[in-house]
Amino acid sequence: MPPRLQSPFTYLITPGTLTDNSFEESSGALLEQIERAASIGVSAIQIREKSLSAGRLLELAKRAVDLLAPSRTAVFVNERVDIAISSGAAGVHLTSTGMPVSVVRDITPETFLIGVSTHTLEEVGIADRSGADLILFGPVFETPGKKTMPVDQALKALELAADIAENSLLVGIGGIDGSNFREVLETGADGFAAIRMFLDQETTESVIDTIRKTRTG
Repeated sequence: MPPRLQSPFTYLITPGTLTDNSFEESSGALLEQIERAASIGVSAIQIREKSLSAGRLLELAKRAVDLLAPSRTAVFVNERVDIAISSGAAGVHLTSTGMPVSVVRDITPETFLIGVSTHTLEEVGIADRSGADLILFGPVFETPGKKTMPVDQALKALELAADIAENSLLVGIGGIDGSNFREVLETGADGFAAIRMFLDQETTESVIDTIRKTRTG
């Protein structure tokens, strides 16, 4: 497994609020948050700014990659394989209905990382067999705008997903915060991803510190 994909894996996702009109004014603040997350020790950041034009997204990704070069934090770009490669990002993150992992694997460098979002155990198996390095599975907890199953069932499904993902890092997503991340790790998942936690870096720092103490305790 690549060195940047070690368990427990913490994966923060940008909130997707940038537009071309707000880019000049707001991109600097987003990059400061990305740099702060890396300084805390987050494993990876996914740039998920769907409202940006290709040019602006490439600019943002390049700046993030340059900013985090001295750190161990990997940069992923959501969906755009071309921009991920052009920016020097560590990898791309694919949607469950996007380009197949196997196709991306065939057209990218050997060291290029591929993440994919999944919502069913069948999708987890397909992603794992196709060569995904990182698989997100969820939602685990209640998330705004998304239907979820009861928490006990979702955690059991995450446990089963972790068993299925024999060759990939399996990461839970959906409503994960400082109060429930331990439940995710207790299922056997390799880590967790979060969007709202990206904006709450005090909580993120506390969570990373707890994980670090657990490792050395």
